Amino acid sequence: MVHRIRAFSLFILICALLGSLAAPVHSDTPLPCKFFGKASILGEPAPPGSVITATIGGNERGRITTTVKGEYASDCMFGKKLVVQPLGEDIADGRLVMIEFFINGHKADQAAIYAPGTIQWLDLTVSRVPVPTPTPTPAPPDPPAANFSCAPASGYAPLQVNFSDLSGPAITGWEWEFGDGALSHERDPTHLYRFAGNYTVNLSVQSATGNSTRSVPGCVRVAAPLLSPFPGQDSLPGDPDGDGYFEDINGNGRVDYDDVVVFFLSLEWLEENLVPNPFDYNGNGRVDFDDIFSLFQEV
Repeated sequence: MVHRIRAFSLFILICALLGSLAAPVHSDTPLPCKFFGKASILGEPAPPGSVITATIGGNERGRITTTVKGEYASDCMFGKKLVVQPLGEDIADGRLVMIEFFINGHKADQAAIYAPGTIQWLDLTVSRVPVPTPTPTPAPPDPPAANFSCAPASGYAPLQVNFSDLSGPAITGWEWEFGDGALSHERDPTHLYRFAGNYTVNLSVQSATGNSTRSVPGCVRVAAPLLSPFPGQDSLPGDPDGDGYFEDINGNGRVDYDDVVVFFLSLEWLEENLVPNPFDYNGNGRVDFDDIFSLFQEV
């Protein structure tokens, strides 16, 4: 009898424990709401595979992918619905909660108020799809345009001319033709015109975007030097080696010590009576004692 009483007491205890485990547990998660209906984009039924999303405060709270053209969820009692599950933070302040809908990322014209536990019929339409702003295609860089300047552009032979490229910073190669058969691949070359003439100058430039050439006829005009016999001499000075400089001061057909002496004694006279170019042997732009030394070295 005692054993039966103990067994019955144990049974009552177990039932009490089980009853406590089965007691309902209250949750803080709000009840979801559900939606079904039609879906269209720009008046056309949304194709199968369209993604319908529901957001609250910009955060996604529901998603469904369509399987039927123009329909995002079934009106059948047991059919699949778009379930919108808010979080506690969405309804914490007690205000009305607005649900916004998107079809394939485009905002639908319709919205809904969150009503916990309800099933609502809501047809969704997208009447405006933003047109993306096209990315402008950058214009190809302009091809080069050959251009240059020179100074001096005229004078007596032999004439030294400085050339400056004005074609732009993107140039990678230069080819100058000075009109007397001479060439240069420098950017800003200096060229000596030894003899009289009108010279056409060509500049060809290259860059990553193309080539360009400019030709200037008569760009450089060189006049023949004005000569006269040096004091005490009967003959004009000569240029025995044909380099454009007149080293034969006494005009006897050769360069000798007498030329050095006459040149030395006539420096002042030369500066006052002749163009200095043919006697500027060192090319410094004037006639001076260095030119006497240069002439002496040629003897």
